[in-house]
Amino acid sequence: MEVFGVIMAGGSGTRFWPLSTKAKPKQFLNLSGNNILINEAIERLQAICKQNIYVVTSQCLGQKIKDCCKERITQSKVLLEPMQKNTAISICYAAFKIIKKYGDAVMVITPSDAYIKEQKKFKII
Repeated sequence: MEVFGVIMAGGSGTRFWPLSTKAKPKQFLNLSGNNILINEAIERLQAICKQNIYVVTSQCLGQKIKDCCKERITQSKVLLEPMQKNTAISICYAAFKIIKKYGDAVMVITPSDAYIKEQKKFKII
């Protein structure tokens, strides 16, 4: 069974204010000094899911996500939520898209804004 990574990146930028704003939500911040949070999330999942990584985001952030992540994932793997309805719905939306295209699969879900200090310990499978 294939393993797919799903990164939730639809946040609106209110929790890290004033660092994050509606125009630049937290997933676009570089808090570690290495890269922006969304790209760090993708890199963590690449060891587990190879190229089977999807990002779920809002319509208004879709192009910005595609631009920032174009070196890491293909444009078609950025899923635009029809409407923002928070965590459970974004996971269900990604599951629906993955099942429809690939059939039964395992999903590894992660937020786009997680900071994981000990990267080597981030192994699920």
